[in-house]
Amino acid sequence: MALCAVCAALLGTAGTPARLSAERLATASALGLALFLWLPYLSARAWGIERGAWISFGVLALLAGAGVARVIRHGAPAAVEERGSDARPGWLTPTRWWPGLCLLLLTVGLGYLLFNLSFRVRDGGLWTAGNGCEDMGLHATLANAFLHSHERILHPTYSIFPSWPLGYPFLADFAAATAMAMGSSIGFGFFATAAFALLALLSNLYGLARRWLPPAYAVLAIFLFLFGGNLGIVFFLRDLPTGHGPAGLPHLWLEDYANNFNLSLNYGNITTDVLLPMRTSLFGAPIAFAAVSILSRRARPALAEKIVAGLLFGSLPLVSAHSLLAASLCGAVYVLQAPLRQTRRWWPTALVAAALAGPQLLWIHHQMAGATVPFIRRANGFLFDTDLNWPTYWLLNGGLFVPLGIGAWFFGGRDLRRTTLPLLILLPLCMAVTFQPNPFDNIKLLLFFHLGCALLIADFCRRSVQGGRARAAVAAAAVLVCTASGILSWIREPNMPCQMATAADREFAARVLATTDEDSTILTAQQYIHPVPFLTGRTIVLGFHNWLGQHGIPFEKRAADVVEIYSGSARAPALIAEYGITDIVVGPAERREFPGLNEEFLASVSQAQTRYGDYTMYRVRH
Repeated sequence: MALCAVCAALLGTAGTPARLSAERLATASALGLALFLWLPYLSARAWGIERGAWISFGVLALLAGAGVARVIRHGAPAAVEERGSDARPGWLTPTRWWPGLCLLLLTVGLGYLLFNLSFRVRDGGLWTAGNGCEDMGLHATLANAFLHSHERILHPTYSIFPSWPLGYPFLADFAAATAMAMGSSIGFGFFATAAFALLALLSNLYGLARRWLPPAYAVLAIFLFLFGGNLGIVFFLRDLPTGHGPAGLPHLWLEDYANNFNLSLNYGNITTDVLLPMRTSLFGAPIAFAAVSILSRRARPALAEKIVAGLLFGSLPLVSAHSLLAASLCGAVYVLQAPLRQTRRWWPTALVAAALAGPQLLWIHHQMAGATVPFIRRANGFLFDTDLNWPTYWLLNGGLFVPLGIGAWFFGGRDLRRTTLPLLILLPLCMAVTFQPNPFDNIKLLLFFHLGCALLIADFCRRSVQGGRARAAVAAAAVLVCTASGILSWIREPNMPCQMATAADREFAARVLATTDEDSTILTAQQYIHPVPFLTGRTIVLGFHNWLGQHGIPFEKRAADVVEIYSGSARAPALIAEYGITDIVVGPAERREFPGLNEEFLASVSQAQTRYGDYTMYRVRH
């Protein structure tokens, strides 16, 4: 289905069809990703998720045939690539096969991390790894909610907070639900859909870098983007003599020296902290990169190119709002450099983008309007609470990567500086303004700043190699310092398994699905891996408090009401009726969270009980 989406996108990419350049294939992969996300969702609204998935597959297959036929009809060679930049002087230009091999190794390594992060069944339980535990809990909750409720597809709301509009960008999780509707397991559904986004990301990174860099340095830019990090390596070197880190773990490789809130390390490794656990960024970044790539070209665009850029922008709000914001800022800066000429050139793009994005932004506004904490507000200069002063905090988090990237901008070529300028502006913007109730989520915008720095540092390395062995050695040392903590983070990620559900949890979830329907409202504890919301997607009265707070949802009153129900207070029967509760679960999480649990009361208001292991589900009498 993903392959069909990319081939279908060849119909819309601009340029001579016979020229399958790196940038054109990258644009096709991003446009195909947008089709892959939107077409199944729109089809599911009309025909249901299962039928909609197969109808979408058929439509994409037909469009793919047309796209391939268009390329064949114009006699496209197997590979046509501009070679002008390959002739640039430097030690790395004589050979051309090994940059491809390095890119392949990076792809395999990233795919391995992605596989470990995706859900895997072990001993009957469900496991993930690394920094993705809490994030993957939310993604699975949303995916299962869409899979088991057509009403939620038609009117997206939070399954963990009934009736609250789901303004969170959910299409990446809906893609996993589509895969499960077509028969895949939850693990393969998440892995396969994310793998497509990963390939689109890498192709767009390479296509953009090749505009200014030879193949070897384009791969270096990708390496810097994926492995770049902060100065967390200094804590690793501090702890190396004792072999024990701040958490007292027996092996230093298990410590997180890139994203560790106890060490005030917040701007860590983009791969392990953003791209892999935060699916919205993994899916939104390649689409935004392709849009920025089109808008930043100096050549006059064809009409098809303008429309494609508009489609890419317009698809973003419910894929990744942060990616839309970053790409829009870039577009605004490019237009301001020559307002009249650029406005005349790109007005079709703005028209298409506004027509597609407008309804989505209006829907997102429904959630933002009721938020307890404003989504857009003044920031304090930090990504999270810390005891450090501002210069020390950013010296530690920026490491060498940030100052080297900014410094390299002043020595880059004119077109490179023009393209990366709005990307670099995102750093001071994130220091001044927060765009979500959780200030740490500004790191999703810093992903684009990270891209700009990676391109500029790679260009700095190219110029250093041309300047002789001494400067080349300095560049190599700089790359090592820039990526040291990121390398440690990559090593740690697959070695930190996280159990999300036991075999008993999965069996209980299957029984819940068998005895309830999509209209049920179930009362549970607020554990983020509670089997009811996590594995069944059923509507619950109140979900994980941390997620709700990060999304600006006011949950405090409801949390107090849940405590009253489980304790069997005088108001409990009226509260059960108020929230329309059909079932009440008592299991390990409920016994921990509610010390005053009154099961006698719950039994008195129930008409039936479902028991499995440590779990009991009371069917409420109405």
